[in-house]
Amino acid sequence: VSKLRCIGVESDVYNIKGLPWRMTVSAFDDLHNSDIYSDSDSGPDFDKELSVEVDCNWLSMNAGCWSCHASIDTVIMRSGGEDGKIVKSNVRFSHHETNSTETLDFAEIVDPKNDYVKNDRITVECRVFM
Repeated sequence: VSKLRCIGVESDVYNIKGLPWRMTVSAFDDLHNSDIYSDSDSGPDFDKELSVEVDCNWLSMNAGCWSCHASIDTVIMRSGGEDGKIVKSNVRFSHHETNSTETLDFAEIVDPKNDYVKNDRITVECRVFM
């Protein structure tokens, strides 16, 4: 968490119902600046957002017409492994729109009372239902 920057952390690619899916987690401020630190000597700037982007079939944007509907649960896991915050969305992906993004309040993620951070890491899951 303390080293998370704008440069996204990408998941492996998973094949669901014949389509490739991946998740990218990044941190941004409200102007999409690339660093969660206000300067090099300070700690994290908690006015930032955590961005969780889910991509579907992004390699075939120009490969003809296709579409799919999916329900996506974006889950921030508690340090003990149980579900924490869950953000639900219903999305239509197509050859024109291959991703969906959820933004989460960074201060909420790192707040110790929520128990999301363990060993300076968070676990984010995206569950795709088609």
